[in-house]
Amino acid sequence: MMKNILITLFLTLKLFLVKAQEKDVWSAFRNKDNTLVGYKDSRGMVRIKPKFNGYFAAQRFEHIMVVSQTIRQKWVSYHLTKSGRVVGRDSTISFDNSPDCENEGFIRFKVPKCDLVGMFNKDGNVKIPAEYNALSRSVNGMIMALKGAKKVGDDEHYFFDGGNTMLIDTTNQVLIENFSSENNLNFYSLEKSASPSTNPIRKSFLAKDGQYYSFIDFEKEFKHWLINEFLIDLTIDKLQKNTFHTSAVKRLPTQLSKITQRKIQQKYQYFKAELQLLLKTETEYQIFVDALSRLGYSNKAFDKYFDNCGNGKAWLYPTMEVVFTHHEKGVISQNFIKFLKTDIGYQLLMSSDWD
Repeated sequence: MMKNILITLFLTLKLFLVKAQEKDVWSAFRNKDNTLVGYKDSRGMVRIKPKFNGYFAAQRFEHIMVVSQTIRQKWVSYHLTKSGRVVGRDSTISFDNSPDCENEGFIRFKVPKCDLVGMFNKDGNVKIPAEYNALSRSVNGMIMALKGAKKVGDDEHYFFDGGNTMLIDTTNQVLIENFSSENNLNFYSLEKSASPSTNPIRKSFLAKDGQYYSFIDFEKEFKHWLINEFLIDLTIDKLQKNTFHTSAVKRLPTQLSKITQRKIQQKYQYFKAELQLLLKTETEYQIFVDALSRLGYSNKAFDKYFDNCGNGKAWLYPTMEVVFTHHEKGVISQNFIKFLKTDIGYQLLMSSDWD
């Protein structure tokens, strides 16, 4: 009896320690000559000695990540789990020279032989088989999937022609069969209804279950807020309230400085006049939806807006850049004002016209 109790306690403790390890996020650290990367847990204990090439290393190790190292004078890349499991050797994916990063416990992989993409879960098990031309990251358990397309171009510069874009879930079940390739939808805003949404900032799709799935369109949301809320009685206090508290403004390409209250006061009339041009039908402008870049935004206040690999979380916190085009005496000029979506709404981030 006592033996069974001890075995039960041992297994319970082991399970507890495994669960604790899964929740603990490990942080990257470099060796003395800054060439290799390893990982420490939240207590500072070394979990993995420096052995990975730093260029491909994630800053935080949550469950599964892409790593690369030199083995017998050969550069290799693979997916590594917290338990030490190695999967997807030479099947890693890079975007703009950066490896794919885990999101919601899932990470993408590509099978070179067939040039098709699938997805591992946090334990390194295949949850989405490699049968798609392209997959988006998992966002709120949903994934955009392109299937049956033709790849045009080379491995470095290419596009997909044709095929069908679907919305699937992390069990590989199709939710929406014909899902237009939109990058500006907030998947965390999902609402289901018997008919299409009448909300002008939402986009609706007929799902396989007969319901309509609607999502907030980031650009429409931003434009509605900008014109119908922000620009109404735009005071200095309102401008300061809607400015990111450690926001940076560009002075020189390699120099950024903080926006101060005094600067807001100095530029208040400029911002008011410039932004109110949006209320005029003849104003020429475009809104560009993008992700926040680490370049110039290394302050810890911005950490939550980046994933473990330093990519801006455009699926949660996109940037909105309003670019104005001016025509005066045959001369064309442009200027911009950029906002960042935060948990408290859109906040002024920077401008091209700070003195």
